[in-house]
Amino acid sequence: MRSSDARTLTFATNQVELNIWKFLSHWVPAYLADGISMFTPSQPGKKKYSMIRAYDKVHKASLTFTFFTKREWTWTAGNCDMLLTKLSDADKRTYNFNVNDICWEEYYPNYFRGTKKYILKEDMSESKLEAARSYQIKWRNYTHIAALHS
Repeated sequence: MRSSDARTLTFATNQVELNIWKFLSHWVPAYLADGISMFTPSQPGKKKYSMIRAYDKVHKASLTFTFFTKREWTWTAGNCDMLLTKLSDADKRTYNFNVNDICWEEYYPNYFRGTKKYILKEDMSESKLEAARSYQIKWRNYTHIAALHS
């Protein structure tokens, strides 16, 4: 948690420091935002967004990924390379698993959408996405205004 610049990335060195960091940078702002949101009018028929619920999802996802991110993994592609060299041209077209042919610019957006939809069980309808974008823009504007006046 040692950082003098807001853009500096720091890592907690132990669980106590991590919990303090989560409390101060996640839960306190989330409760403040939700508290302020209680006193602001909402549009009829629209459910208010909960920052507490959002951070709860973030922390659950973080716990899920901890197993994979705290270990060292070694991957080899020897069997895939060997299989690829032994395939006929017709089989190579049918079973295209050469990672060099993957268009990563298309793959990652689809990967993240799939993760949100099927793992995090988020509603990915266009109306929900547009509402989330407008809510994000609104709070970004509030934050900029608050920063300029402080």
